[in-house]
Amino acid sequence: HLLVMTPEGLVSVDLASQTATAIDYYDGPEFDHAQLGALAYSPSVDLLADAVVYPATYGVSEVDLVEIGLVGPDGVRESIVQIPGGSSVLAHSLKWSPDGQRLLWIANVGSQEAGPVHLADLETQLWMIDFAGGDARMLAVLGQGVEVVYPAVWSPDSLSIAALFVEPRDGGKSASYGFIIDAESGAKWPFTRFDDGQLSHLTWAPNGQRVAFTVAKGAYGEIWATRLDGTQPYPVAGPTFPDAPFVWLSESGEE
Repeated sequence: HLLVMTPEGLVSVDLASQTATAIDYYDGPEFDHAQLGALAYSPSVDLLADAVVYPATYGVSEVDLVEIGLVGPDGVRESIVQIPGGSSVLAHSLKWSPDGQRLLWIANVGSQEAGPVHLADLETQLWMIDFAGGDARMLAVLGQGVEVVYPAVWSPDSLSIAALFVEPRDGGKSASYGFIIDAESGAKWPFTRFDDGQLSHLTWAPNGQRVAFTVAKGAYGEIWATRLDGTQPYPVAGPTFPDAPFVWLSESGEE
């Protein structure tokens, strides 16, 4: 099945029968001013997570609000957590861990006071919820007053997260840092840093021993890989397009 957003609303497309069914989870009046920011099915496909953004609306709320919800097999939606001041959710950042026990997302969060939201006031925050009795919590601030546009990614064993941290530089430029974050403790450590190139498209090796990424260097790019502790970094392909996506191929679990 595919979930597709159309001008008429959200539909589920059955690839086998090539039929489409309207999804009515978000047709209630409580969603009149809402924006559906992201959707993600659990690995077991029995749960649908969503990220809904409620813009500040006169008479309803003085500040923006991000809400993460969960639709169960019975079709009933339950609110998991609300983030006051959240003005948007990064596209494609709502990600289930491979074991289906945790959920990640990246939200841009500004002031919790009424008034217009400016980029300079926004924090880009990485959030996670552990469904095995854990609460939703912010794991890290990925950027402050700077645009972060690439999602964090889960390790194959669901224990770690690779994420990009971005720092602004003079002249409208920025520096990118790759970090590994322990999903249980929240501890983090860098695995790479580029002051003169923008990083993108983090991808774990199938065995979880390395992380690969694209480095944009002006008019061209390169694909790099490194061990999780930052040792043995090396370029594996290039030149590519500056923002080239890629996939990691493996055979019998080997890199």
